[in-house]
Amino acid sequence: MILQMDQSPSIDNLRDYPDEVVNQLGKLLAEGVPARQDPRRNHFYDIEHPDGSFFIHVNPNRRRVIWLAKWVREDGRERQFYQAERTPGQDRSRP
Repeated sequence: MILQMDQSPSIDNLRDYPDEVVNQLGKLLAEGVPARQDPRRNHFYDIEHPDGSFFIHVNPNRRRVIWLAKWVREDGRERQFYQAERTPGQDRSRP
């Protein structure tokens, strides 16, 4: 299926991925991107991209996306979980 948002969505970046990667995801969703819906959960999708895969939840009103994970491709076959770098000693659990 092709997942396409009417406009660039608001993306909740829960894992503090770099801004350029957030912008890439927003652009993909605005242009339309191949996606697979999770068969066990409504509104959850895997998005495949040459650089890797995104796992997201799309709010049913289709204006907000919660970005849950990103995997990057290695050696053209394997996928490894990608985590954003965090500043040492910084506690992200507090506002």
